[in-house]
Amino acid sequence: MTRIFEEKKRALMEGDEALANQVEQAKDLLSILIKANIDASEEDKVSDEEVLGQVSGSASPTLPLLKSFIFAATDTTSNALSRTLHLLASQPEIQERLRAEVTEAREAHGGDIPYDDLVSLPFMDAVCRETLRLHPRVPMVPRISRQDIILPLLTPIKGNDGREMESILVPKDTKIFISIQNANRDPLLWGPDSLEWKPERWLRPLPQALHEAHMPGIYSHLLG
Repeated sequence: MTRIFEEKKRALMEGDEALANQVEQAKDLLSILIKANIDASEEDKVSDEEVLGQVSGSASPTLPLLKSFIFAATDTTSNALSRTLHLLASQPEIQERLRAEVTEAREAHGGDIPYDDLVSLPFMDAVCRETLRLHPRVPMVPRISRQDIILPLLTPIKGNDGREMESILVPKDTKIFISIQNANRDPLLWGPDSLEWKPERWLRPLPQALHEAHMPGIYSHLLG
């Protein structure tokens, strides 16, 4: 992997036109990452070691918990499917409801369900969302603050001196562990049944507190 990386990067940097054009047009993750890193501003550039780590998942002292693309595309997907099947097996009534929805859709299409129609099945979508809410594939992620920041809190906390605080100072280079799992299970946001697997919650309006929290996720109010 290291040799391939070096060849592709050298072609782009030194003007090997044939190989450079190949990299420019390539759709593999390594080529895309190399080109994006070269085109990035100096502030956003990452080391070659980090680019390689993101693809191969190799150990790196600068990335204590690597979320490599290969790992994310295989283990996390298979784990999510395994968890979903386990939950369906533990609640036969939900399994039957989902089977009925899928069976009806297959009959309507005379066989395999087109992707766009499959993802539009409301209960199927609810089952996927609820499984990812309760059992996120990456339960916790580490981060390091790049500058001093004041972090606002959703609810006030009491300091060691007994004073109530609505925000805390996070100094530059502080190691932070973000619990995706706890955010997705917070009863203040999801309600008193937040620890229960209930796909039907997605078929009705979600709690107002969740909308107001502006959870910084890319999928359905889920941090992840």
